[in-house]
Amino acid sequence: MAVIKANAYGHGLIETAQILSNADGLAVARVDEGVKLRVAGIRQPILVLEGCAEFAEMELAVEHDLELVVHEPSHFDMLDALLNEKVVGIWLKLDTGMGRLGFEPKSLDACLTRLKSCAAVKPNPRVMTHLACADDPNDRTTLQQVRSFGAALGGFTGDVSIANSAGVLLWPQTLASSELLDYKGENWVRPGLALYGASPIPGRSAREFGLEPAMSFESRLIAIRTLKKGARVGYGATWQADRETVLGVAAVGYGDGYPRHLETGTPVVVNGHRVQLVGRVSMDMI
Repeated sequence: MAVIKANAYGHGLIETAQILSNADGLAVARVDEGVKLRVAGIRQPILVLEGCAEFAEMELAVEHDLELVVHEPSHFDMLDALLNEKVVGIWLKLDTGMGRLGFEPKSLDACLTRLKSCAAVKPNPRVMTHLACADDPNDRTTLQQVRSFGAALGGFTGDVSIANSAGVLLWPQTLASSELLDYKGENWVRPGLALYGASPIPGRSAREFGLEPAMSFESRLIAIRTLKKGARVGYGATWQADRETVLGVAAVGYGDGYPRHLETGTPVVVNGHRVQLVGRVSMDMI
């Protein structure tokens, strides 16, 4: 399941969904994101990870055939209020250690029973959790979460979902049924950062995992200048040439989304050659 929330991590929601037409499913954070995808003609299963905050949202989700995460008791009452039968697919979320959304693992059977009483819920709800520390291979929290999730499942016959990007890359224990994690259905992975070529693991590069950037940020030079030793550049005159220097000025800045906080020394590639950013990032020039 490809996670394309937050405008596909800045890559463009609709464009990314169209490129990922072969993905088994898509995941967004909010109902309005899912609606945009449906209006654009995206027909794959779409899961709303945050579920619904109010009944009107749930009605909208049903209207556009969106699947929903159920993570707190009020969602059951909303589902009861839906008039049609078997109209919404549900993913039941357990909190195994993230501490944000989800039910206690020990309540899984009771929650599944409650879902069966909701006429609007499609058969075979799925069960999911979210990993808190998967980006640290030395942190045992992930294994504790897997054990907690597995103990709750107890041979669950449906589909499950555990691994985010870091889980996929570092924790094979999250990817298959085992004595630790006993289930009978499919296992849906939820890559986010890794999908776009970014490493979710501190201190380890994307290249180490065979990941490549999905997008490049490109501009062009609008001026080339030769600066004398001692010349200063940019707002605050924060950079000073320590020798005669050839300076290129590119037509891009924080007004275009280029991060304003980037410091001198940040790599920039010009015609295949790596050079350094110097001075402060301006609104429309670097």
